[in-house]
Amino acid sequence: ELSCERTVPELLAFHAKTSPDHPAVVCGESRLSYRDLDVQSTALARMICGATQGQPVRVGLCVERSVSGLVGLFGILKAGAAYVPVDPSAPEQRQRLIFEDAGVSLVITQAHLRTQIPFADEKVIELEELQHPRASGRPVGPLRTIHPDQLAYIIYTSGSTGQPKGVEVTHRALQHSLAARLHYYGAGADRCLLTFPLAFDGSVTSVFWSILYGGTLIVPPEDSARDAGQLLALIARHAVTHVVLIP
Repeated sequence: ELSCERTVPELLAFHAKTSPDHPAVVCGESRLSYRDLDVQSTALARMICGATQGQPVRVGLCVERSVSGLVGLFGILKAGAAYVPVDPSAPEQRQRLIFEDAGVSLVITQAHLRTQIPFADEKVIELEELQHPRASGRPVGPLRTIHPDQLAYIIYTSGSTGQPKGVEVTHRALQHSLAARLHYYGAGADRCLLTFPLAFDGSVTSVFWSILYGGTLIVPPEDSARDAGQLLALIARHAVTHVVLIP
């Protein structure tokens, strides 16, 4: 049962135990079960804790639409950190402004995006390192206990009316939002299509409304994310039940 006292990692672990083989994230031909998502995000969380001495830091998330991008998001939360997403296609000036304003001390990204990150080498973890964790040589640390009043994420406004502003959201606030949605709609999202990049606040509904209720998040590959025809095909192929859109 969803409780405003239960954090995201606790709920993910619950579904990994009760529905380990159910698909959590699907993107193209790649998919992760709840067991896989839990195991991989835990491994990343230990890397993050090792790099940050287990402190409740803000961690940048610069990833394209992919199953590994969701591993990054949940790994940050499992580490007791707050994720700060940036669009990898955004200008370096915006990325740097967000990272500096949020006080980001570490960035999670993908290998092919490394050159686009305005950060020093020792402050970046590539998600591909999870495939060979021992070879990466990174220290690992124990996971922290997460309090509901800790920050879960910081998402920045577009800045169209001035300088972008970061909106801080705690685990408790996130759960209140989801509980209100559950009360109104009566159920979680069984198979939800992610139509927004993780750096846009509209993604929060799709990601957490599906995964924290044991559903499946359908992630369009980068080359089809803005193609209406391909999105319709994805909806039909995966029998999508929920889509969050802006009119």
